[in-house]
Amino acid sequence: MTIRQKLVLGAPNPWTMLDEAAAIARDRRCVIITGTSFSASVARDFLANHAGLHVEFIEITADLPTADAYDVVWHRACEGETPGVIVAVGGGKVLDLAKLVSLWAGTHQELLLHVRRAEDTPGKIPLLAVPTTFGSGAEATPFSVLYVGGSKKSVDVPRLLPEVAVLDHRFCQSASRNVKIAAGLDAVCQGIESLLSKRRCAESEQLAVRSLMLSCSALPGAIDGDDVAERRMIRAANLAGRAIAITRTAVPHALSYLLSSKYGVPHGLAVATTMSPYLRWLQEQEAAKSTLSSFGHGRPLEKWEGLVSSVDSTLRGRFDELRRLHGAEMVEAVNMERLSNAMVPITPGDLSAMMGGG
Repeated sequence: MTIRQKLVLGAPNPWTMLDEAAAIARDRRCVIITGTSFSASVARDFLANHAGLHVEFIEITADLPTADAYDVVWHRACEGETPGVIVAVGGGKVLDLAKLVSLWAGTHQELLLHVRRAEDTPGKIPLLAVPTTFGSGAEATPFSVLYVGGSKKSVDVPRLLPEVAVLDHRFCQSASRNVKIAAGLDAVCQGIESLLSKRRCAESEQLAVRSLMLSCSALPGAIDGDDVAERRMIRAANLAGRAIAITRTAVPHALSYLLSSKYGVPHGLAVATTMSPYLRWLQEQEAAKSTLSSFGHGRPLEKWEGLVSSVDSTLRGRFDELRRLHGAEMVEAVNMERLSNAMVPITPGDLSAMMGGG
């Protein structure tokens, strides 16, 4: 089953998404999956009272998209009749769990069994995705992350792509400065990693370059609440998501998951922790030199580190400390599937040297 996604950009009315949802639901249940910050806002009351929708809320309180969190959402969503539509309003964690629930496959054990056997799931609930951070690009990808017993599982099936994605920067404005920094750096990393993937193609390169042109200029202003910059950043994040939907991510993402799952480092910061040493290592690889020119006009490391310093002058020191404390453990726990996407093959020995080298 191939899903053709409808993209709604910058609607004049931020609640246009509800008209989209009502048209899909057709008088059936509308399950709205959110995070804690959105559930506490006045927007919740507005959503609950929208004409034409029978709305039920499910709030995700977990810090990561875990199997336990998925099972809680699954069982609550299953109460009563099958939903006519699921609306996911949140960051990457919320969107990932909502995408998995939309497959309507059962508990996480049943879901993963279908995936392992490459079997189709029993049903598919239409999903409308509304990102509230400009970073994950999850609204544009056909894959999700699920942590099972501390171990990261990737679920990658075409039907995970949401049927509708609504991009409206106003849903990102209430995010804290720290959330904006982490999410924005995640989007930048996705664009860089897509360019440096062995699966890159003309389409993915175009998407990644467009994303990086927007994000590198807009991120500092978006973090400070500039309206125009926020519009550009949410578009940049979506373009990055579309790029990695083609190429998947690579080395910094492959190294990042332990920092998030074990040490609670926000995902975008965990990924950004290893981007400097990775770019430094790539600059020494002849096979990467022509591709690196696509980012930073031949000075990718300088471009990246300048961007990081512009959003928070303390981050480079924090990244150095995280690598010093956990670098060896990160290499030992590296996600080999993502590592194999690298344009230039890299070994665990290379990683160890890279992490120790700054």
